[in-house]
Amino acid sequence: MSTPYELTGRTRQKQRTRDALVAAARDLVARGGAAPTVEAAAEAAAVSRTTAYRYFATQKDLLVAAHP
Repeated sequence: MSTPYELTGRTRQKQRTRDALVAAARDLVARGGAAPTVEAAAEAAAVSRTTAYRYFATQKDLLVAAHP
């Protein structure tokens, strides 16, 4: 079984990045419109798309984390 990306090395920085993506997704939902994509949350959080996809493989994963 592999270790999740967030649990390997530099865990505090990874937690801050994950928190920023979740906060961005929540903010985008609060503004209204369609459910935010991983790309939209990455842009709003000033994180690269590639990095965002390391944390959330799908839009559904992001939305579940943002609104459990």
